[in-house]
Amino acid sequence: MRLQLFVSLFFIAVFLSLTSCMPDNTSTVHVSWDPLSDPLVNREGGGYIVFCSKRENFNFDDFSGKTIPYRSGEETPTTVSLDVENGCTWCFAVAGYFKDEDGTVTYGAPSEVVCVNIDEE
Repeated sequence: MRLQLFVSLFFIAVFLSLTSCMPDNTSTVHVSWDPLSDPLVNREGGGYIVFCSKRENFNFDDFSGKTIPYRSGEETPTTVSLDVENGCTWCFAVAGYFKDEDGTVTYGAPSEVVCVNIDEE
């Protein structure tokens, strides 16, 4: 089955750049993860979705995230920068996805959730 590679967990890292605090009480968080080798993720119609929430136990089925689509080359990009509110704990997870020939989007299992506290400046 083609979805077997989606089930494997992949590493997600979250970095807060201290120089990226913005005057409107937000900071830029840089999220990166190890790429999946599944060719369905790394072609037209494939990519990743990054989930971001203030709750560690958020429901992936009821949540939309930031889509990182395949663009070109051998792999889909594996980093994204997100602006988040300061003074909160933010939780992130990543999942791969692809579109079937009929346009149906299939999502893989999400990574483990990683939470970071974004201190107020």
